[in-house]
Amino acid sequence: MQTFLIVTAAVVFGLFLFLWLAVWYIKRKFKKLFGELGDALKGLAAGLGSTPQLRMNLEPAGDSPAHHPAEIAETTELLAARGYADAGRFLPNGSPAVVMHLFWNGERNLAAVAYDTQQNPPQIDVAASFEDGRYHFASNVSHDGHDKPPNYTYERQPDWTNEQLLDAADGIVPDDGRVIHAPDRLPQFIKDCYEAEMIWRANRGGYTDQEIRRSIEASGNEVTSQAMEMSKAALNGALSGGIETELRENFLQGSELSAARWEKIEDRFALIHPMTNADDLARCLHDLYPEEEPEDEDDEDDTPDLWDRLQTEAEAMLANHSPVEAFMRLARQAPRFAELEHLGHIEDPVPAEAYALPEQDDGEDDYG
Repeated sequence: MQTFLIVTAAVVFGLFLFLWLAVWYIKRKFKKLFGELGDALKGLAAGLGSTPQLRMNLEPAGDSPAHHPAEIAETTELLAARGYADAGRFLPNGSPAVVMHLFWNGERNLAAVAYDTQQNPPQIDVAASFEDGRYHFASNVSHDGHDKPPNYTYERQPDWTNEQLLDAADGIVPDDGRVIHAPDRLPQFIKDCYEAEMIWRANRGGYTDQEIRRSIEASGNEVTSQAMEMSKAALNGALSGGIETELRENFLQGSELSAARWEKIEDRFALIHPMTNADDLARCLHDLYPEEEPEDEDDEDDTPDLWDRLQTEAEAMLANHSPVEAFMRLARQAPRFAELEHLGHIEDPVPAEAYALPEQDDGEDDYG
């Protein structure tokens, strides 16, 4: 029930975001100072600490204290008075910054989540799933700025009290064909729906400029070109990293490669998938060209070097082609294309192609 994905705001814009930005940009060789943006991102991260992930785990909250004990008790009473039974307290990805209280109304087939966070008193999502695959939500949680899949409908009333939202929920959420969910299955269902949104986002190529802009605005920070660039790189890098980790694992599980063969190609292993960007394509394509001669410091030739040229060509190609199509079109033009080895296709969590790049003399580059 993707309604619970509002916790993405905590997961994505957590403390990890600021730290991960530095790692990502060092890896990608961007040499920019963080300056005031660092303070802004620290502001985004205040009180929220979790790594952006492809999947969300829900751990029982156990004895974790409530952030707003009186308010969450009042919210629980409001829900109970309207037929909602307690389905447990959980921590998303183990972070105590957000305590999710799950509730289930078996008579009306409605689920609800009360979010008890460090920053805000409890707010509520009420949701139903339908036999035709639709999801409908009523919520007084502020919009995090992120796009939602086309089969998800959100009715947001951030100015409403919890009582107002619960009183209106039945009128907001359609009642035709609501699916029944056992209360003890709600945590797994939440995790499945979180994953479904992230995979949907990965298949379309990641976070867009529009939703990044909305997210920064929703956080109360100034939208600058630097904030846009770094936030998008961080979010897409984190999501892409999760995608690639699972793709690699699934490739190895389904592959007939011997351990000796894998050891030989591991550092040359490349994955091309829907979130592969121009920078990643250029890194892979670079190995399809002979090693460049060291540049002469006195050389004033203005001709773009190979890396810049490949990156520019990749960006242009991605404007009209999928990453796999773009890679193959550009790879066929490379001198060492015949040495590129296609290792196979992976379908889960997103469609991808696996390759072994040609061997390099220095052996320093690691792809995947």
